[in-house]
Amino acid sequence: MKMNKPGEPVKDDDQDLMEQSRRTLMAFMRTVLSDPNIEKAAKLVETFAKQVFERVHTAKVTELTLEIEELDERANHASERLRELERQERNTPSYQTVPEIRKAGSSNKIPFAHWDLKDRIVFVLCLMGVLCLLPAASFNVFAAIMAQGIPVFLDNSWLAVGLSFLLPSGSLAIHSLGDLLHSDRARYRYMLGTLSITAVVLVAWVTLFSDNFPIAAGAVVIEVPELQSGASSTGPAFTFTQLAGEMLAGASLFLVVGHVLRKYTPETVIRVPEIIQIAQEKVTLRAVCEAAQKRRRDAHADKAQIEASKQCFITEQVALFQSLRRRWDDSNPLSQ
Repeated sequence: MKMNKPGEPVKDDDQDLMEQSRRTLMAFMRTVLSDPNIEKAAKLVETFAKQVFERVHTAKVTELTLEIEELDERANHASERLRELERQERNTPSYQTVPEIRKAGSSNKIPFAHWDLKDRIVFVLCLMGVLCLLPAASFNVFAAIMAQGIPVFLDNSWLAVGLSFLLPSGSLAIHSLGDLLHSDRARYRYMLGTLSITAVVLVAWVTLFSDNFPIAAGAVVIEVPELQSGASSTGPAFTFTQLAGEMLAGASLFLVVGHVLRKYTPETVIRVPEIIQIAQEKVTLRAVCEAAQKRRRDAHADKAQIEASKQCFITEQVALFQSLRRRWDDSNPLSQ
C-alpha cells in the first residue's frame, strides 16, 4: 500500500481500503444488530471501528511519527546553530580598517620626500627617540639588577639581560593596543590618554629627580649626597617613575610615529571576512530550518487530520449502527 506524503490529498488506494473497511464494519454490525444490550453492541461497534481504521492508517501514522521526531531534531539543531551564529555575529566587528593595498591591490602611499616638513621632522625625531630611549631603558634595568649583587644574577647575567627586555616590550605592547582599535576617534583618544599619562609621570619623575640629584646653583659639579650618606627615602618612588616614564615615553613615541605614518598611508574599510562567512552560513541554516519547520508543520497537520478522521469515522459508524438498530427494532414484530 502506498502512503500519502504530508500535505498530499488522499490517494485512491486509501479510499479503496476505507470502502473495504466500511463493508467489513457493515458485516460486523449485522452480527451484533440483534444483541439485546444496545449499549454493549454500540460499544463493540465503536471498538471495532477504531481497530479497522487504525489497521488502515497505522503504517502512515507510524511513518509520520518517526518523521516528526527526525524533523524536530533537525529543526532544533539548525535553530541552536543559528542562535550560536547570531551571538558570534553580535560579538564580531562588521568592518575593519586595512591598508588600501589589501583591497585595491595597489598602494597609493605618499613618498617620504613629499611629506610636510613638520611631519618629517616629527617622524625622524620620534623615531630617533625610540631608538635611543628603549635600549637605554634596558641598560638601566640591567644595571639596577646587577647593582643589587644578587648571586643568581651575578652568576647568570643572561637572566638580567632577559628581564631588561621587559620594559621595551611593554612599550611595544602599549603601542600595539592602540592599533587594535577600529575607529580613528578611538585611536585618537587612546593616543591622547597615553600622552597625558606620560606627561604626568614625567612631571613626577622630574620632581623626584630634583630631590635625589640636586644641582648646586652656579656650580658645574652635581652633588649626589644620597650616594654618599645612603639611599634617599624617595628612592623607590624615583625608580618607579624612572621605569614607568621610560616605558610610557617609548610607547608615546611609537604612537606619534604611527600617527604620522597613518596620515601618509591610505587606508580603507572592508567587511570582515568572518562576518561574510557567518552571513552565508546563516542563510543556509535559515533555509534548512524553515524547510524543516514547514515539513514538520505539514506532518503534524496530517497526523492531526488522521486522528480527527478516526474520530469522525468511529462516530459515523456508531451512528449508522444505531440507525440500523432502530430500523431493525421497527421491523421486528417481536419488539412490538
